[in-house]
Amino acid sequence: YNVGVALKKIGKNKEAAAYFDKAIEGFGTDLRKDPDNIKTIIALGNALAEKGDFVQATAYFQQAIDKNSYDVNNRLLLAQALMVQGLHEQAAEKLQQGIRFMEDNGQKDGAAQLRDFLKSTPWPSPPK
Repeated sequence: YNVGVALKKIGKNKEAAAYFDKAIEGFGTDLRKDPDNIKTIIALGNALAEKGDFVQATAYFQQAIDKNSYDVNNRLLLAQALMVQGLHEQAAEKLQQGIRFMEDNGQKDGAAQLRDFLKSTPWPSPPK
């Protein structure tokens, strides 16, 4: 995976894609062995996103949130994956849901991070 990221940064997209394919295959195998491993779920989502498959990446980021609702980074990854797909309203709603969840569960710092991201993101139209 990391080699794929490095290759992508220097414009070697075809070579990077091969590394992402291997990573996706490996993370998929690992996930079948341990379906509750959040780190593997996120790694698979990231590899899919790097490859440009944001639809599948979105599903894995949502799965990670379902398993650990307190992780702000997972919520940010989900929102970003939705935004890349042009699903801005859905991304804003997921962020607002996360803010409410964090506030309701005493996670003020997490709520603030999500709120900051929501406010700083250039939306095509202001989120409701």
